[in-house]
Amino acid sequence: MLKSFNEFTENQDQLQKRLVVTFRQFNPPVVSDERLIASVAKLAGRSDYKIYASHTQDKKKNPLGHKQKISYMRKMFPRYARQIVNGDSTKTLLDVADKAAFDGYDTFEVVTDRDHVNEFETLLNSQNGQPGSQFNFKNITVISSDDADDESATDMREAAVEGDFEAFSMGIPSSMAGKDKQMMFDGIRDAMDIKEDTDYAKVSSSEIRDLYKEDKIFLEDSTCANLDGETLLVLERGPNFITAQNADSGEVKKHWLKNLNII
Repeated sequence: MLKSFNEFTENQDQLQKRLVVTFRQFNPPVVSDERLIASVAKLAGRSDYKIYASHTQDKKKNPLGHKQKISYMRKMFPRYARQIVNGDSTKTLLDVADKAAFDGYDTFEVVTDRDHVNEFETLLNSQNGQPGSQFNFKNITVISSDDADDESATDMREAAVEGDFEAFSMGIPSSMAGKDKQMMFDGIRDAMDIKEDTDYAKVSSSEIRDLYKEDKIFLEDSTCANLDGETLLVLERGPNFITAQNADSGEVKKHWLKNLNII
């Protein structure tokens, strides 16, 4: 039976090894996500809770990489920063369940939107205690929350596509620094391959350095080009260089800013 968030909160069992989680795209994270995270914390009470963002990435609906999302979420929701998990081993809901079991939890509860309740219940119960599965919980419950709003993220992506930074900013908490809002806006546009009108071929080396210091170009998980026109994927940022992977050869090495072009 589908239980509403409020009904479940009123009737929840107080179990010693209980973990409450949410697992969502958060692409991008938006101001309304704080209500969802707060509802997870409320449901958990004195039990543990964790917030997981999926690793799914594509140009249309999931432009931001996982590490980018976690970084922005912790800045947007500092009150819950310690519960927002940055984990390479928890890419799917089943991975999250495996980790919970490994950590000793015997009760696993998931807060999600109404559309995913049946899907998550079926998935988790079909694997619980099965041969080859790493989890065998005493209790699994999936709870719907009206605070899980996918439309807000859609609106944010559309604002980024249209180049409407003002509308985009309305979906971000006012407490977030302006430069971080701009970074997320630019990062989404870059990941979605939305080209600026600027003729980057005419950007000087000094301008590139200034843009780099302002965190406007060569962000992690974005692309750029070397002087030979080869596409590079930015892995890490240094003070005046980046570490990047060649999209064709797969080679990873450092590149000085003066030897890079914006694409």
